[in-house]
Amino acid sequence: MKICFLALFFLLVVPLGAQENFREWTDQSGRKLSAKLVGLDESWGIDGLVKLELENGRIVSFPVSKLSEADRKNIAGWELRDPPSVKIDGLLGPKNPVTDSIFLRRAYLKLAGRVPIQAERRSFQESSHPEKRSGLVNQLLNSPEFNEHLFHYLSPLFRTDPKRQLQVPYPHCENENGKKEEAKLRLFQNPNPVPYQNWLKSQIAGNRPWDELVTEVLTATGSYSENPAVGYFVPERWSSLIDPAPIMTAFAGVEITCARCHNHPHTEITQLDFYRIASFFGKTRLKSSEAGTLAADIIISDRHLRRVALPPNYRYANGAPYQKVSPGMYFGKVVKEDSFPTYRAAFADWLTDSRNPRFTINIVNRLCVFAFGKPLADPPHFLPGRLESNVENYRLLQYLEKLMIASNYELKTFLSHLYHSKTFIGE
Repeated sequence: MKICFLALFFLLVVPLGAQENFREWTDQSGRKLSAKLVGLDESWGIDGLVKLELENGRIVSFPVSKLSEADRKNIAGWELRDPPSVKIDGLLGPKNPVTDSIFLRRAYLKLAGRVPIQAERRSFQESSHPEKRSGLVNQLLNSPEFNEHLFHYLSPLFRTDPKRQLQVPYPHCENENGKKEEAKLRLFQNPNPVPYQNWLKSQIAGNRPWDELVTEVLTATGSYSENPAVGYFVPERWSSLIDPAPIMTAFAGVEITCARCHNHPHTEITQLDFYRIASFFGKTRLKSSEAGTLAADIIISDRHLRRVALPPNYRYANGAPYQKVSPGMYFGKVVKEDSFPTYRAAFADWLTDSRNPRFTINIVNRLCVFAFGKPLADPPHFLPGRLESNVENYRLLQYLEKLMIASNYELKTFLSHLYHSKTFIGE
């Protein structure tokens, strides 16, 4: 069960440190301690320490990762005790005030995907309400146009295009002969993509938490006609092996395409790593209800007897051609795939865990592009290996990661904080 934080409560209360009392804390081994929370280090969301004051006045530090889930929830609002928009402005630095006209155009383009019509422009400019800019943000955030605009931005990650499957071109990918290549696009043919598109639109309009949404598409089973979430895997039905590269690119900001054919020349991922990731989907099978008919219904299921093998031309010392490989990840927590009903479920749990070093940061970074037109970590589809030394405003990225977790991965809730910052409002 992933950690879900009570964002709306923590973001509106007075500073947590002012009201925290002595209470019982529990670690993952069940050991208990009476103490009160007095502080956290900056990296608490991943590997940090929580500072607890004991009843005798002594201050002790304890790893956040070893606390019970309930206690991790309890500390989530510590750094978020100030209004997020204020914190964001502070981390972004000096603001550039803009006129009503510039703000109006910015707001409609960023939240509705269009410019304002004359009547909207006149109504806004004639208003003397002191909070009219914030009011317009709220109005647009709750409009069908915003939902549609966000859908179009996110839909390539979910491969909703009726003709093609998204794969990010990677021009400096090198094959074993040193020749530069680009990832190729494959046809996304029938069945009709509209049910899948409409399903995704409904999830976005309902503010479905991002971690839940990603988990659902990656673990979807049954027939496309009855479960439109199956549509995510429809492009893979002609493949003998489901390609994990688009999944990692879309939902972790990690580019592993090159490693399908050889050890990656620019990152730490090896060809063996690629096939171990692919093994999470090795038991997954897609078939048509009517063989040979493109428009037939698609059914996805997971078998129990099949394992992925290395390719016949495998040439590295850590494996051999046709060698069977077990699922595994080359970063993050160790995955115990046998603890889950399917290998896909194990992968989805690893991917969407709030402690995954790339899952939350990936969507935060992509939403910065959506809201501000610029990522914090560039390029968004291939996050740098060492973010702290490759991101200009790493403190802001860290804060936004925590804010996304505290927002329960609700994208509209998270974006509302960005849009209500003075940086966006222009005041």
